[in-house]
Amino acid sequence: MEDMSIKKCQEWLDKLKLDDIPKHKERKKTIMDIAGIEHLETKWSLIYAYFFNPKESHGLGTLFYDSLSEILLHKNPNKKIQMNDFYVKTEVPAREKDGSTKFIDILLGDGEYAIIIENKVNASLDNPLQTYWNSIKIDDSKKCGIVLSLYDLNASKYNSNYINITHEELIKQVENNLYKHYLSADSKALIFLQDFIQNIYNQKNTMDKDLLEFYYKGTNHIKAYKLTQATDYLINSLSERIENDDINNLVKNILNLNISKKKNKRYTYYCYVKCKQAMITLVYNTLWNYSEICRIQAKLEFQGDIKRWIEDEISKRNQFLMAEMPNPDSKHESNYWHFASEDLIFENPTDELGDVFQNIICEKIKNSKVYELGCKIVDLYIGQK
Repeated sequence: MEDMSIKKCQEWLDKLKLDDIPKHKERKKTIMDIAGIEHLETKWSLIYAYFFNPKESHGLGTLFYDSLSEILLHKNPNKKIQMNDFYVKTEVPAREKDGSTKFIDILLGDGEYAIIIENKVNASLDNPLQTYWNSIKIDDSKKCGIVLSLYDLNASKYNSNYINITHEELIKQVENNLYKHYLSADSKALIFLQDFIQNIYNQKNTMDKDLLEFYYKGTNHIKAYKLTQATDYLINSLSERIENDDINNLVKNILNLNISKKKNKRYTYYCYVKCKQAMITLVYNTLWNYSEICRIQAKLEFQGDIKRWIEDEISKRNQFLMAEMPNPDSKHESNYWHFASEDLIFENPTDELGDVFQNIICEKIKNSKVYELGCKIVDLYIGQK
C-alpha cells in the first residue's frame, strides 16, 4: 500500500461532509433494542434455548426443533437426527488440547443423538468447531453440527461436520409451522417470539437504498475501496507488530505480561504473568472512525477462577473491588468479563504507528489505568489464595 494512496483517501475524507452520508432509515424498534441486547450472541442463544425446549412455558411444543429438523433433512438427507425427550443446554464447556476451555453455544441432545449449534450474529467464524465436535462423545453418525448465522458463511468450508443455516431460514420455517401450535401457545410467548423475529429481520436487513446510492455516486465507491485497502494494510501491519517476538520480550520485561497470540486481525491478549486468566485485551480492528481520534482499545479482561473470585468478593462487599466496579454496560458474560476499558490514544499516528510503535504501545499500556488496576487486582487475588 503506497503512502500516496493513503494520503489521497485521507484528503477525500477531509473534504467529505459527514452530513452528506445518508443516515440509516429508522427501523421498527424491539424490546431487545430497548434492552441493548439486539446484537448479543449469548442473549440470542438463551432465547433460542427457551424456544427449543418443549418443556418451557411457551406452549409451542417442538415447533423450533421440528422446524430445524426439516431444514436439516432438506440440506443433508443422509443425516437423520431423531430425538424425542431431549435436553437443551447453553454455554456447554469443551476442552481444548492445551487445557483451555471453550463453550458450545447451544446443545440439543438425548444421550443417543446430539445437535451442536454455533450461534453467530455479527462476529466472524473463528471458533474451534472440531473441539466442540470431539467433546460430544457419541458416534459421528448420530451428531450434527450447525452454524446458525445472519448470512451464509459456508460452514462446511471450515469443518465438514457442520452445515450452515441462517437465522432467517430457521425463523421462516418456524413461521410456516406456527399454525400447528398457535392454539396451545402462551399469549406472552407469542409476543416475545414476534419481537425476536422482528429483531432477526432488523439485524439481517441493515442496508438501505440511500446508502447504496451514496456509495455508488460518482467515484465514492473507488475512494472507499482504496480507504478500505489502506485500513486493512494498517491493521495487518499492527497485528504483526503487536504479536511478534520482539514486543513479547518488551512487554514481559517492562510490564510483566505475556502475549497470547490470536492471529485474527482483531484483538490480542496481553496476559499477566502472575495470573494468565487476567489480561489486557488490545482491540485494534477499529483504529478510528470519521469522528474520533486514532486509538486502540485496551480492555481489562478476567476469565476462569479470577473472574469467579472477583464476582464472589463483590458479593461479599469487598470495598476495593466495589469502588472499582465497572460501568453496568461492561461486557460480563459467563466465560469472561471486560471489567474496565480505556482508549490508548495516538495523537500523532503517522509517527506513533511507525517504527517506534512497539516502544510507544508498551509505554501507553504501562501508563494506563486499566493496566494499573489489573496489577492491583491480580496481587490482591494471589495474596488471598
